Amino acid sequence: LPRTQLRADAAAYIAGERALTGLEALVLDENPLGDDGLRELSEARHLTSVHVLGLRACGLGPEGAEALADSRWLVRITDLDLSDNALGVRAGSIIAGSETLASLQRLRLAGCGLLNGGLRALARTDNLQEVEHLDVSRCGVTDEGFAALVDGPIIDSVTDLRCESEGDARVGPRGVSALTASERLGALETLDLTGALLDDGTFSALLTSRRLPRLRALRLEGPTELTLHALELLCDREPVPRLRDLAMPRCDLRKVRKEVWRGARFLDGVEHLAMRRSRIGMTSLRAMLAQAPLAALRTISLRDT
Repeated sequence: LPRTQLRADAAAYIAGERALTGLEALVLDENPLGDDGLRELSEARHLTSVHVLGLRACGLGPEGAEALADSRWLVRITDLDLSDNALGVRAGSIIAGSETLASLQRLRLAGCGLLNGGLRALARTDNLQEVEHLDVSRCGVTDEGFAALVDGPIIDSVTDLRCESEGDARVGPRGVSALTASERLGALETLDLTGALLDDGTFSALLTSRRLPRLRALRLEGPTELTLHALELLCDREPVPRLRDLAMPRCDLRKVRKEVWRGARFLDGVEHLAMRRSRIGMTSLRAMLAQAPLAALRTISLRDT
């Protein structure tokens, strides 16, 4: 029932409607439920079968998150979307300490204002040991919070991590360096760091990290522009072994030498490549297509180059 202008009274009706016993998925995205509405839902004794709960942009605050975390009935949720609600820093501790939410496998908190403090609390918890998909994009997270996340117990089971940055609060080189040093990321298959601030060294370290043995998709599009030195650092180095989908940051590719393209082993096996907003001329494009190991390539995007 997304975008149907449901308010707290509608939530109370759903909470009291016995005909919904056995319901497995309840999606109420973009309804003005507010904290009162979520409190009503949290007391619904017949919603114990709900596995998927969608509450994106429902006008929720920390009180609503607390009601959900303390619910005695919504105890089987495996997929929870709280994105774009003003939950704030305290929500990290609330969710982290909840026994109700211990079965979560997919947790989306994009745009919830967790900041570094909320993310630190979430990172340290031992309650959320089954989370596979974690989205903390647009939460005002910087290097400090991201470093705590990639070195905390919650990350052990995560296969899909999304931490898009925007505005003045962005993950930068120190956060990415913490990721490449972490010993907890062996399960990670998809990583989205769109908007992160990278430099040549951290970019090359990420693409050659031995701590990401299962990484298949990496998205790094962002505001900074890497130099050709980044590719020179990567030349002939052993890359992440299973990478198949790569969206690179902006790069200046106009003067990359043929031997550097030949040594770009990080492209070997890549099936989908995005190099958007990069600077590349026809001469350098021909050199890349002729020299780089692109035998597996199926799609390439050079939009806005």
